[in-house]
Amino acid sequence: MVGLGVSPGWPLLRTGSREARKPGWGGVEVRTHPGTASGGRFGAPGRGGYRGATAQEIGRRSGFLLLVMLLFVLGSLAVGILISTLARTQVQAVFGTYAYAFPTIFPSGFVFPVDGIPRFFQLLSYLVPARYLIEGLRGVMLKGVGWAVLWPHLLALPCFSTLVLFLASVRFQRQGGRL
Repeated sequence: MVGLGVSPGWPLLRTGSREARKPGWGGVEVRTHPGTASGGRFGAPGRGGYRGATAQEIGRRSGFLLLVMLLFVLGSLAVGILISTLARTQVQAVFGTYAYAFPTIFPSGFVFPVDGIPRFFQLLSYLVPARYLIEGLRGVMLKGVGWAVLWPHLLALPCFSTLVLFLASVRFQRQGGRL
């Protein structure tokens, strides 16, 4: 938890038991309480992030992040192409995008934990590519995991993209090659 308070003069930055004066913070006092931002939740050290990592470790984690995000973007583009083949007007395409995007946020685990939603929606969340993005990002940034843990997420995203692009191309060919 980070507490902000206005203090006159030089602001004071406190992290755990260490204190340091930082010029140029505009009179804002920033305090991080032990067990949260500075030392992990409940005093458990965080394994992810880039703090204390070597250059090779930072490169590996950055590569995982970029790969997961790239695969998610490809899946999202595939859904956009499919929606454009289904819509007859631009308004239908916009509403189709909203009809797809908003319901996928909740079972992805971004707003609510997947374990906390009903069993039907937990099973439905396996069809949502945002779930694999969130799991991959949390795995790399919070836990510092690698291929051994991320491979199901990295496999699910291109499978989803390929399936949706196949459906979009079939739909596009049935229309005679016109959008």
